[in-house]
Amino acid sequence: MKIKITFEEFLAEKHCEQNPEILDDNLPDAFDDWLTYIDVQDIIDYGDEYANKIIMQVKKDLIRK
Repeated sequence: MKIKITFEEFLAEKHCEQNPEILDDNLPDAFDDWLTYIDVQDIIDYGDEYANKIIMQVKKDLIRK
């Protein structure tokens, strides 16, 4: 069973959701800046959300078997 999305990819999605106005050319630098200044509690909250997403993915994969 392979995890379909890494935590970094998950964070990149969150960054894009919060900043839809950033152009594709500027995304890597903007994402790096966002990570530099993100609050620790936000990282914990995103980690919890990511874990729940992975748990749901694993459950769906197990049900299919």
